[in-house]
Amino acid sequence: AGGGAVAGSVAGPVGTVMGATLGLGIDYSVNAGIELMKRDEFIRDVDQVISATESDYYNVLETELHRAVRVWTDDAIQLLPSLANFEKEKKEGRKFYQGVL
Repeated sequence: AGGGAVAGSVAGPVGTVMGATLGLGIDYSVNAGIELMKRDEFIRDVDQVISATESDYYNVLETELHRAVRVWTDDAIQLLPSLANFEKEKKEGRKFYQGVL
């Protein structure tokens, strides 16, 4: 009888461990199956998000680049007469800082 009690106490924890292992194995297998079934849908969703993000960035960056180039061009156009005066004064021997200070 004593041997049976000892076997029962050992079988309890071992049974618990085996049940937990079996439960985890089944849970993992079910989740792996669901992942395989939904993987294509997930990849399509990710591709759509990436495409939308690329499109948004392209549109935003393109607009900003056009604006920046327009500003740089306007600035260059406004600086050209100053550059011409600078070259003229340089030929005349005047210092570029005269009249500034």
